[in-house]
Order: sequence, then C-alpha cells, then structure tokens
Amino acid sequence: MKTISTLAIAICGLLIFISCKKDKTTTPEIKEVQVRVANATSWTFYNCTVDPTGTLSDNPGPNAFNYGQINIDTNSDYHGFPKVYNYSWVRLTMNNRTYYLKFFDYTGETPLANGRYTYKITYSATNDRLNYELIKD
Repeated sequence: MKTISTLAIAICGLLIFISCKKDKTTTPEIKEVQVRVANATSWTFYNCTVDPTGTLSDNPGPNAFNYGQINIDTNSDYHGFPKVYNYSWVRLTMNNRTYYLKFFDYTGETPLANGRYTYKITYSATNDRLNYELIKD
C-alpha cells in the first residue's frame, strides 16, 4: 500500500512538473535594422528601391534594396540593412511615372536602433510628390 501511495505521489509530481514548462514561443531578438515599405497610395509601386544611405543621386548605392512590386494598401517583406536613418533615398514607379525621395545628407542624424520599421509612403496630388512616415513596428 505504501508503494502505491509513493508511486501516485511521484506521478502527480511529474505531471505538475511537465505542465509547468516555460513558454518557449517568445519572439527572438532582432539584431539588425529591418525595414519594409507600406504603399498608402492609390497606385501600385513598381521597382520600389530603398537606399538607406543614398543622397541626391538618381542611382542607388551599394546598400540599396529593390522591394519590387508593392500593391495598393499592402506592405513589402522586411529587409535587413547595416545602417538606416529616419529617412532614406527611395525610387519607385507608379502611375507610369518615376518618383524619388532624395535627401541632401544625414549630417547630425543618428542611425536607427535594431528593430523593425516601416516606411509608409503616401502621395500628395496637390504638389505631385511622395511623402513618407517612419513607423516603429
């Protein structure tokens, strides 16, 4: 009888131990800056290229990434970059025209911390230009 009680207590203890495992489904730490593009316009983006260190040139630099086609009201996949600022050089085609977001330089700017970000691109018909907003995801 004593061995049956001991065995029952051992089984209960084992069941409690197994059911109290820590949840291992935590999100892994992101060890780079990952950026995606959100199309918040009325046109599909084609050949959407982002260069996080590009400036006034019409051509992307070696750190550029082409996200390809981004449909209306959708986001691209994330892409990792070694260094990204609050704003980046962007070139894309929409409505049969090529648009740019070009900046003079990044003097005084601090690179973004590791994590995920979205460049939300909008279009202003009043002045026929792209605008964008950086969103921390």
